[in-house]
Amino acid sequence: MKSVSLRHMQHHLSDVMRHVDQGREVLVTRRRRTIARLVPASATATRAKWPDFAARTARIKGSPLSATILAERD
Repeated sequence: MKSVSLRHMQHHLSDVMRHVDQGREVLVTRRRRTIARLVPASATATRAKWPDFAARTARIKGSPLSATILAERD
């Protein structure tokens, strides 16, 4: 496991991320105290689904005013 200072990470981020991309963990330190641990993302990790805010708003408030105006014009 590699340990880097925050300052080193700021100046050499691509090198640090290359280590993480190769499957290694990296500890980030500030004043010799560990503040973060970078680990590779698992290959099976899935992205969290964001709620469909537009559909939820339409259910609560009805259709948007712009859609109503366009429908009235036709």
